[in-house]
Amino acid sequence: MTRYKLASLVAATALVFGASAATATPYESAEIQLRPYVGDVDLSDFNQTEIASLMNVLNSGDSFGDTESVLESLIRQYR
Repeated sequence: MTRYKLASLVAATALVFGASAATATPYESAEIQLRPYVGDVDLSDFNQTEIASLMNVLNSGDSFGDTESVLESLIRQYR
């Protein structure tokens, strides 16, 4: 029984630490959310304010085409 508890504890610890290592950074998360609108875009050179403005446009509720064109314009401007 003790062996089972120890194995369960080790497995749970590995699961928790493994999941935290697999968590996306804010930059990666933004890239994933923007992908349907602008394809693969590298946001590593963008600052937090620029990414926040992109996310505001993404969550604005505008049509897909309007959102896509504004995002593309902002990304060109920020580069």
